[in-house]
Amino acid sequence: MKIYVAARFEERERVRNAYESLMGQGHVITEDWTVHDAAKPYRRNRELISKYAVRDVDAVRESDVFVFLTSPVVGGGSSTEFGVALSANLLFGRPLLYVVGEYTENNLCFFHPAVRRREDLDQVMRELAGAWYDPALRGLGGALGAMSQVSDHRGSRRDA
Repeated sequence: MKIYVAARFEERERVRNAYESLMGQGHVITEDWTVHDAAKPYRRNRELISKYAVRDVDAVRESDVFVFLTSPVVGGGSSTEFGVALSANLLFGRPLLYVVGEYTENNLCFFHPAVRRREDLDQVMRELAGAWYDPALRGLGGALGAMSQVSDHRGSRRDA
C-alpha cells in the first residue's frame, strides 16, 4: 500500500524508523519529507516551502494509508496534512487514517469516526498485514476496497 507518515519536523528520525518498518512489510512511502531542508522562518524561504507544501499535500492525497505519529507538541505542518487526509477520506474514501502514539487525545479531530487511534506503529502494521483478509478493512469507505491490489505481509501483491 502507499503510505504517508506525518509527524513534527523534529521527529524525522522517528519517521525514518517508521519508513524502514513499513517498507520492510512491502509498503511504499509516498513522500520522504525527512530529507527536506529546514525552511523556517517560512517567509524567508517562500519558494522552497511552497514546493514542499505542494509535494506533501499531493503525497497525502495519493496515499492509501495516512499515519500521524503524535508528540506532546502539536505541529502545524503535520496537523495540516492530517486535515488534508481527513478531508480526502470523507470525500473519496481514502486514505485510511491512523493516529499513533501516546498523544492520540490531543486533537478534537483525532476522535472523528474515520480515525483509528493506536498505541504504536506495530498495531498499525499488524492491521495492514491483515487487510487482505479483513473485509471490514478492505471495504472501509473504499479506502482499501477501491484498490485493485493489496500488499500482503510479505510485500507481494494480491487481488483485493
